Amino acid sequence: MNIGQSATDWITVQDLVAPGAFNLFGSTDATVKRLVPEIQRSTGAEATTAARRLNQHLVDQAWFVPFYRMSYLLVTADGVKAEPQSGMAVPSIYNYRPSRTA
Repeated sequence: MNIGQSATDWITVQDLVAPGAFNLFGSTDATVKRLVPEIQRSTGAEATTAARRLNQHLVDQAWFVPFYRMSYLLVTADGVKAEPQSGMAVPSIYNYRPSRTA
């Protein structure tokens, strides 16, 4: 699943950790309840430190561990080479090229 994660810590927390589209059941615990408001009200280095602590907690608790990985078979026409892309079932158009020149 490619969830298009933002580079902004607070947006990522709102999108993925706070109850909503990607936390449909509102899962939380004492550490998350403590760190989320800390990230929200802090700035600069304090916010970065709190976000890193939350990230470490989420990793330790396996919040986003993949439970399966689909395998894909990519078939192209003779003379076309396609380079697979991580996280995508079908490569983007710029990853296709002739496999041999005329």
